[in-house]
Amino acid sequence: MQIHQYVVDKFIDNPMCSSIHISVYAKPGIAKDPLHCPITLTGIDPSKIVYINRTPPLFSMIDSTSSSSSTASISQTRRETEEGTFRSDIAHRVMTECTGMIKERLDLNTLVDKLLEKRMINERQKTKVLDERCGLTANQRMDELLSLVKASIREDGEDFGLFVEIIKQENTRRTDRLAQTLLDNYKRLL
Repeated sequence: MQIHQYVVDKFIDNPMCSSIHISVYAKPGIAKDPLHCPITLTGIDPSKIVYINRTPPLFSMIDSTSSSSSTASISQTRRETEEGTFRSDIAHRVMTECTGMIKERLDLNTLVDKLLEKRMINERQKTKVLDERCGLTANQRMDELLSLVKASIREDGEDFGLFVEIIKQENTRRTDRLAQTLLDNYKRLL
């Protein structure tokens, strides 16, 4: 990874911008040792002091960041909590792996309404998914709906948290187990 001159020049344009935050994620199950990542700082005046703070994530999965009032501060962050931010790549993988289980335990009509309420889908998408005259079976329409959900989660991991919340709102033991399974699978893949 390189930080180029044009990025550094923007610091001068905005005196309030005194740091750069970069998140670096390793593949689940691969990162056993501390992360050592050389970063070429291109265009930094050699007379300037550059502080690089590297803070490993906390084991308890609480938000962990580092910051500095230096010219450039590069920090590694990792945030995964049940209530907070989820990594979109892992959340998408969980959704893909658990599609069959989700289809078995959730009702299409109820799920569509809840997703619309949380703004994960729009009215047009709801109408299309619920259209029984389109020639698709209910199972195929559920696949269409879950494809929309997965696309949303791929763009923003927080949508995974919203989806789990929707499942929990069903308030049955069966859906509670589904929500817990999704969260457990997410943690397993970290």
